[in-house]
Amino acid sequence: MLIKKFRPSPPLGEYVRSFGIVQFLFPANIKIPIKPFSPRPENSLCFIPKDPEYIAYPGNDTKIKRPPITVYGQHTLLNSRNPGQDFLAFVVDFQPGVLYRLTGVPLHELTNTYVEAEYIIS
Repeated sequence: MLIKKFRPSPPLGEYVRSFGIVQFLFPANIKIPIKPFSPRPENSLCFIPKDPEYIAYPGNDTKIKRPPITVYGQHTLLNSRNPGQDFLAFVVDFQPGVLYRLTGVPLHELTNTYVEAEYIIS
């Protein structure tokens, strides 16, 4: 397991709050635990190059498969995250307002959603 956050270089600090790496490698013979994820004021770009992650929201039993490259806005709901057996994520957390400046997408449209980055960043 690896969960690590990094500060950006000073020139990127105006745009990026932090970079993160999350890695889980679960043995094949165990049930992968579900991670409840509290709401956080984050607007991020996430790369998941290995096994996918599935998201579920309260009151909805449907699990949503996150695309491999995702943009997401602030969540106001608790969500349950189900990582894959060999899970790796690289996360870019933007400074407030930067995602709007880069994409022109109003942040309320990204609240409680995970959007395939290709649809927003071109």
